[in-house]
Amino acid sequence: MARGCAPRPCEAMRREAAAPDAPARAPRATGPRARTPWRLAFIAAAARARAPAMSNASRTPYRRKAAVFASLQDGTVALFSGKAKDARVNNGHIAFVGDTWLFAPGPASYWRRLRFEEGRGSRPPPRWKSAGDGVKGNLYVFGGHVQKGDKSIYYDDLWVLEEQSRWREIPQSKVWPPARRGHAAARAGDSLIIVGGRGHHSHCLRDAWAFNASSETWREASTPPHGSGYGCRWGLSATAVPPIPQARDGAVQSEHTVAVFGGRQKTKKSYDYHDASVWVYSPRWDAWRELTSTTDLKPQARDHHAAAYLDGALYIHGGKITDLATTAEADLWRFDFVTHAWQKLEYEGKTPRSRYLHSACAWPSAPRAGPTALGAKRGAVLLFGGEHIKSRRHGKKKYVRYDDVWAYWAAHSPNDGTWVRLVDNYGDTREAVLSPFALAGVRVASAALLVLLALGVVALGLFHRCSQQGSGGTGGWEAARETC
Repeated sequence: MARGCAPRPCEAMRREAAAPDAPARAPRATGPRARTPWRLAFIAAAARARAPAMSNASRTPYRRKAAVFASLQDGTVALFSGKAKDARVNNGHIAFVGDTWLFAPGPASYWRRLRFEEGRGSRPPPRWKSAGDGVKGNLYVFGGHVQKGDKSIYYDDLWVLEEQSRWREIPQSKVWPPARRGHAAARAGDSLIIVGGRGHHSHCLRDAWAFNASSETWREASTPPHGSGYGCRWGLSATAVPPIPQARDGAVQSEHTVAVFGGRQKTKKSYDYHDASVWVYSPRWDAWRELTSTTDLKPQARDHHAAAYLDGALYIHGGKITDLATTAEADLWRFDFVTHAWQKLEYEGKTPRSRYLHSACAWPSAPRAGPTALGAKRGAVLLFGGEHIKSRRHGKKKYVRYDDVWAYWAAHSPNDGTWVRLVDNYGDTREAVLSPFALAGVRVASAALLVLLALGVVALGLFHRCSQQGSGGTGGWEAARETC
């Protein structure tokens, strides 16, 4: 066998040489049609090189509600748990899931599922209505709930996703929060703050706890005094707020704080929804302060909404304003920490459908929504999943759950913000991410191109007509000049 020659090709060469009657090989095509497959192969290879490894890529997460969706330091967003209803899991029936995903927003947004070893203790068990946030580059998740037949399980465990590669359960100590679901969590410096929730036997919780990620210890935090208007609640939101030196409450907001909004509690006859006040907790001083609106305009009291902080303001989207199975809200509100004023944001074009039990977080490194000369800043608010109620007839709720991702770019004017859908609800879509300003430029360029193409078609038609008239000789050319 020839040196450096693979077995099968060499055997084929020998058989071909030994066959004198074999027809001559057809000459290799060199035209454009022959080069096309190579071009397509090159384009496909380049696309595969830009995408994540297929061993970890699995389109998008299951459609779900009540999931943990938190941004990490490197701009990646982590997703964990939830209550899913998706054809890809449990034959389309309701399922509690405990999968972990990373979402990378950017010029080629994509999801990547993290795989872990099977076995007890290698990852958190499936659940929903847990809460967590990114602290020191890692995702911390506490509590949650799962229903197994007639058995209702409330969790009080704390897990950390380290280096985006492995889960580790924090060992419990004497000082430890009770089990709960429907609570909220947010980072404050090197600490994770959890607030409220619902415990065993529908017990409404009013407490707050702080976990130090460095020492891995809990301490029970203070809560606003009774009679202050702050009551027990679940379905609330807790949002990390960085230092805002120019804020009116400098004593509270000159360091890392947590903003709490909304939620509800059960009364003897119905549910009581908390008003639109924003409560701010300072871990440094272990103190609370209520920020009331300076204007009459404010959102309706609600629960199970989504909240995120961006550029000196708290953004609130959707949620439910009643315990009845009616349509959720689709509105977007902005609370300014400098002026303490609420703004209802209006927008045109495609927007997320009404939903509740969805999730939100900040995307600080998002491209600018306008030119720097106009004072535009980087950053957007990301929205994920949730449940949209279509209707309720004959005591049955018709609904759909989502796994889409939206981004909202704020603007100086409350009417100039823009929603952009980064990933749709079909499972494997990856769309290029551009800022609204860039998208507007693309639209203008597309319109200009269409106009140029139309002019080109008209010019070609006139040229063809003149050429036909001028083909009859000199007289034809003179006639063509008069006509054209």
